[in-house]
Amino acid sequence: MSDQSQSLAASPLPKRKRAQINYYESDPDHGSAYASDDLAEEYSPRKKLKKAVESDRKAKRAKASSSSFLTLSAELRNMVYEYALTDPEGVGLIAKTKVYRRTVERSHRACHNLSYHSQTQRYIVPEDRCSQCEFGGRTLSPALLSVNRQINFEASSILYKQELMFQDTMALHSFLAQIGPTNRTLISDVTLRAYKAGWVSATAINLAAFTLLASATNLESLYIDGIEGDFINLKSVARRVYRDAHHWFEGIGVAKGDKFAGITVLDISQASGSWLAQNSRREKLEISKERFRTELRTLLR
Repeated sequence: MSDQSQSLAASPLPKRKRAQINYYESDPDHGSAYASDDLAEEYSPRKKLKKAVESDRKAKRAKASSSSFLTLSAELRNMVYEYALTDPEGVGLIAKTKVYRRTVERSHRACHNLSYHSQTQRYIVPEDRCSQCEFGGRTLSPALLSVNRQINFEASSILYKQELMFQDTMALHSFLAQIGPTNRTLISDVTLRAYKAGWVSATAINLAAFTLLASATNLESLYIDGIEGDFINLKSVARRVYRDAHHWFEGIGVAKGDKFAGITVLDISQASGSWLAQNSRREKLEISKERFRTELRTLLR
């Protein structure tokens, strides 16, 4: 009896066959929701962990590369910024339209003497000179500012403090609208190659451009190379400029603590406009400029 009981205990019991129970409704047309092993593997915890580890490694590599650059002295970093972001001849910009949006494009200093189309308020760039306009100067690398915040902070001042030459107020407005108010405060040197003061169609864009320029509170030089229009005397020139730039005069006056600060920053060329070009021999340049400044002081009071 004991031997028989031991043999029964040693022998394995047969497994009971049970029907498989499903806790979801299967669709014969679309298949099971868990039929795709690839989908399950893609969203498995192991797969998610692998992706997280890879992204973390990439972030560490990028941080290590930028950190190694930041270990350089400030003088060496500034040398890199100067070479990558500045042009010794200045940065020339002309207005362009891309995908129905106003923007700017770099141009060489030699390409600024272009014909003006009054209806579109844009300068016409001949096709045979496009390559010169794009590649006439040093190639800049503004993408350097997007590496990290510290490099952006250090390099932005060097990029925007160089001489910026705008073909007209359309280019000036498009550029200022793109860079934002923070970067506008870094601008220190602006040259306006053409200012259509007597054109009714250009009045609106002149006002908009100088209104945005009002946030460039650290501007040290605003040079207007050519004011185009029919003027009787310099008093009428000053009135036209004040009409379009009164927001800028007031803004820079508040920023510098002197309501006449804009008069010191602003300068015009000798042959600005048809009247000045014809009368440059009859009046000395400094006397003409002083009359221009006197009228601006009267308007600012």
